[in-house]
Amino acid sequence: ALELELPVNRVLVPEVVSVSGETTTAVRQRVDALKGVQRQYGGLELTLSSTALSGVEDGMEQLVSYPYGCMEQKTSRLLPMIALLTMGNRFRMKAPKNTRRFVEAGLMDILTMQRRSGGFAYWPSPASREQVWTTAYALIVFARLKEAKINVPSQSVVRAISYLRRFLRNDAKRGYYHFSERTLVLLALSLHNVFDTREALKLFALREYRPLFAKASLLMALAAPKQTKPVAAAVKTLLEEIGSHLSVDGDYAHAVENLGWAYQGLMHSDDRSTAVILMALARLAPKHIMVARMVRYFLKGRKNARFRNTQEAAWALMAMMDYARFVEKEVPDFTAAVWLGSRLIARAVFAGRDLTPRRKSIPMASLLVGQDKTARDLVFARKGTGRLYYGARLRYARSEPPSVPLDRGFSVSRVISLLGSDGGYDSRRTSPRVGDTVEVRISVTTSAPRKFVVIDDPLPAGMEAIDTTFAISAKTFGARRVLATSHYDHRELRDDRVLHFIDDMSGGTYSFRYLARVTSAGNFVSPPARVEEMYNPEVFGYTATTWFNYTR
Repeated sequence: ALELELPVNRVLVPEVVSVSGETTTAVRQRVDALKGVQRQYGGLELTLSSTALSGVEDGMEQLVSYPYGCMEQKTSRLLPMIALLTMGNRFRMKAPKNTRRFVEAGLMDILTMQRRSGGFAYWPSPASREQVWTTAYALIVFARLKEAKINVPSQSVVRAISYLRRFLRNDAKRGYYHFSERTLVLLALSLHNVFDTREALKLFALREYRPLFAKASLLMALAAPKQTKPVAAAVKTLLEEIGSHLSVDGDYAHAVENLGWAYQGLMHSDDRSTAVILMALARLAPKHIMVARMVRYFLKGRKNARFRNTQEAAWALMAMMDYARFVEKEVPDFTAAVWLGSRLIARAVFAGRDLTPRRKSIPMASLLVGQDKTARDLVFARKGTGRLYYGARLRYARSEPPSVPLDRGFSVSRVISLLGSDGGYDSRRTSPRVGDTVEVRISVTTSAPRKFVVIDDPLPAGMEAIDTTFAISAKTFGARRVLATSHYDHRELRDDRVLHFIDDMSGGTYSFRYLARVTSAGNFVSPPARVEEMYNPEVFGYTATTWFNYTR
């Protein structure tokens, strides 16, 4: 007469592993035997491309449409159009008909901010004084304009160079930004074939404990056409030091400076530092193992391909332009193929430059067909001319719930405590009863900064989360006193789980708390609480599976 359906969900704890790289021949990756995994979940995701710049056009609009007008922002706005003029034909990117006119008009706006001294001010109003940083940045973008065959008045360039050379000669006034400003000036001058090797070597001797972005600027400034032995030794040392200080997460690499607000006067950010380093390595060490990883970080490791400000976007775009210029010299004309063991699982043809990647997904059930108990090779091969960029991401879930915690970038623990009627902890009873309130505390530890993190805590079937934002709940359970929690940007209380989202998480330990009520008696499985970077799922961690017994 009456039928009630009760959903029964299997414990699902996703795990992810990936490989990525590039080859001009073939490369072999070992794949463990797929034993003890759920057939209904996951699979292998393949990405093949003839360029590392797939997706670079997504972030260009952010610069073009920026609404404000200081010198830095006006200058940065030109870079997408410069990229279209220099890279558009190579990658079949459609440029607006008035692109060149837009760039020339923008250049005229910038030149109105040049003062009699030759330096550039931050704002166009006469009261705004010239600055070393803005002048160096203007010269850097002027070099890009020349590459795009845009005529920059030579007199403006000469005056700006003279202004910066006078700054270098005045070594008496040393401030907090002394090292960083001077390395940026040397970089700007070097792009116009003006080299000051003596000053660069002096700064090289002072490099200890200096920011990575400043060291990368110095590295590019030392790249003179004719290098002496001291300069060559300095270049080699800087390449080693900079490369060893990059942070690697999954198939991404990026800079983590931990400078806080100390260098905000120079518009510092970790993403901009990563861009400056990528620009340096693309120019001086295009085969460096970190180069393609940093490109992937900018194209895939940020939410919606957006940057926090115009400086990050501008330097990243300049780095991409250098990557295309110095690394991807050959026009692609090749066939790519992927084998898993002796089985051909993907094939793609690339003829000419193309930003569009080829993707293929193979469900886990298909991967397990004919699967034996031994490991197999995943082979990526290229036949023809050009460079094959490949990526493979294997998503899976184990058949048996994990009995021990796992740390692949996050260490996670969970504690459930019984609360008394006053909202305090009740240590008299160890087993909650139906109707009792408990506090759930998730502790998350990460040694490095993380972005766009999700904390996913599934609830045991006999428990429901309580929304303490309601006035009655807050008063009844004393939530205002008990629920001291770390910052989160968004939280969701669902029927079967509680989710916390954090956009930017610095290295350290965090605690997230919420209340729940016991609704049913019985012995229930508590699936692991899991933490991951949403856009880099290879970085994750989870707790062990546990059981809870609730009595009446």
